[in-house]
Amino acid sequence: MPRKKGRHSYNVGFDQYKYQEREGRRFHFDSTDTLPYWYSSVLNVFADVDGEEFLDVAERWIVDRWGVQSNPWRWEDEPRKQRLSDRTFSSMDHSHGSMPTLERFHTYLEWHAMWCSVGELMQRRALTKDVEDTYFTFERQLNRACLTSPPLWLADLRGPKPLEQQMWFAPHDDVNVWVENISDDEFLAELGLANSNGTIVVASSHETGSCKFRSSILVKTAFVSPETAAALTRALQTINDSWDYRIPPDGDKLEIDNPPYRLLGWLVDGENHLGIDEKDPFRYDVRAIRCSPSMKTITTLNLTFVNDIQARWVKADQGNTIFVYRAWGDNRGDEHEDRLRYDEIVRSNGWRLTIKKEALIRFLNGAGLDLIVEIEITRRNKGYGYDPRYDEEENKEARFDRVILLRKDGTIEAAERCIGTWTAPRP
Repeated sequence: MPRKKGRHSYNVGFDQYKYQEREGRRFHFDSTDTLPYWYSSVLNVFADVDGEEFLDVAERWIVDRWGVQSNPWRWEDEPRKQRLSDRTFSSMDHSHGSMPTLERFHTYLEWHAMWCSVGELMQRRALTKDVEDTYFTFERQLNRACLTSPPLWLADLRGPKPLEQQMWFAPHDDVNVWVENISDDEFLAELGLANSNGTIVVASSHETGSCKFRSSILVKTAFVSPETAAALTRALQTINDSWDYRIPPDGDKLEIDNPPYRLLGWLVDGENHLGIDEKDPFRYDVRAIRCSPSMKTITTLNLTFVNDIQARWVKADQGNTIFVYRAWGDNRGDEHEDRLRYDEIVRSNGWRLTIKKEALIRFLNGAGLDLIVEIEITRRNKGYGYDPRYDEEENKEARFDRVILLRKDGTIEAAERCIGTWTAPRP
């Protein structure tokens, strides 16, 4: 497709407060949400198409080609009133460019006319060649309007919640005592060392809670040179706030490769955006694969991705499973937060990336490196609707951060001492 230099994005589109509909227009476009968000975004993919020209094309699709003569923006002209009358208005809302859970006929026409107009105009008008923000490229806009992880729906990635006590039940102890106390065993439990399937968690993020408590867990890993690993672990463990440093993914600017100082990523973070899966209630808060082996790791281990019963990476020549990605969720995306605020049912959502222990041992020994692991656990004595600005004396929150080493010889080393082994299942 022809491309040429575009315009500044802030000069393109429809102003939510100043736009005035042109007299004689045959279809009324929503100037609150459709024009300033949906239509302004796609206008930026063109180098020189203005707003009124775009609306002329969209109007021809709706009125001339699809034969819509009524004004379905008005509720009186909504052809599906009987099906929508018992639904809440918020479920039909597409505020700030979001996708509605239920489409009114008017919204349906605007959405499809927008893409038909893009398809028609791009045959004769140039797309933007370079922009300051890649958010406005044609490829980006098209990607955000399709499945998040094609050919899968995000609901296909959702699996059962792990059978671990802390994800099903509230703390047995007094919740305020639970918030302020944590042991090494609880940190190591997040690596799945007690399981019998021979795997270990190398990345994860999940939350569990009810109206009475909340627990958030984050696990990150990277390769580190054995000679300097202990010094790095001690240095990181003395930092007051865990947000002041980062265990880097592959390709991150915080990687270090200056022997004997080496801190190298081997996993990559996935994108956080949601395509048309966003309002799918069957995904239960599951997002696209949030962490996966990097291309370097995939090449080194000769892996290929498959998704049958679960998302996993297997040996290309043998079919043996090496990495497994698990995602779960108890919360439907269309549940109202006010109802959850007083719900005592324990709910959990999140994801984990695991690797076979034998494969990790071979990988570490082959590379001559150890694995540095950060485990961050945040606990609160309040659940949904928690806000630390109110009832400060009653609200309690504590964030614990543990940095450990998984040595290639199978030992687990903390900043102050050896705390166990990871090559054999823990009792």
